[in-house]
Amino acid sequence: MTSAPRPPFQPFLRAGWSVCFKPEKAGRLGGVMNGQLGRQAVFLGLAKRFQPDAILETGAHRGVTTRFLARQAHPRTLACEIDPRFYWEARLRLWGLPHARVFFCDTRQFLEHLPVWEKKPIRRPMFYLDAHWDREDLPLVEELKIIHRLYRDALLCVDDFRHPTDQGYGFDSYGEDREIGLPLLEKYLPEFSRIFVPRLSSREETGKKRGCAFLGLGAGLSVLQQSADLAEIPLAPHDSRPAHF
Repeated sequence: MTSAPRPPFQPFLRAGWSVCFKPEKAGRLGGVMNGQLGRQAVFLGLAKRFQPDAILETGAHRGVTTRFLARQAHPRTLACEIDPRFYWEARLRLWGLPHARVFFCDTRQFLEHLPVWEKKPIRRPMFYLDAHWDREDLPLVEELKIIHRLYRDALLCVDDFRHPTDQGYGFDSYGEDREIGLPLLEKYLPEFSRIFVPRLSSREETGKKRGCAFLGLGAGLSVLQQSADLAEIPLAPHDSRPAHF
């Protein structure tokens, strides 16, 4: 696929009305990164140390976090959104930020084809993975496998992840083998042998208090290991996990 899919234009006016006259909708999920100031600080701190050449977000939704990343974290921010109305809302919120773009496509399509769609190569990306909305289609495992195949150096943040020791953080679960948490990674992703979670207690966090996890490849893993804001969580040995999804 040499170019990104084109979105339908019909939802544009509704999206424009929402952005201009219903700004409160942007905060329904808490705002930037669920309104979690602690996570924002950790993410920006990691970005400063890792120095990515692009930040990639899956599941832009209304573009609130996307805009934050484009303004605070890095001059090149790329995101995707599959819902036409949310795509237009995100695009409108990125108005005036020429270094930020949102693509209308599935997250796996976005990650797989972005190296072709982007003229400037991406060699050191930082990811914010937040596309866990469809109960029938959970793309996280496939997203992580694509990232592992395409990049040697990367740093990843997975939203809505079940914190293994702090039950005050929320997470997404859609039934057996479909919980965003350690068992999912242990069962299907031997490629990622180390995982990190914030040390900040849910009692001290703000906003919606959703859990998250950080993973890394190459230089990204080194940054995570050196971070005082994160704690490493041990995973099951590789030989106890299936080799393929």
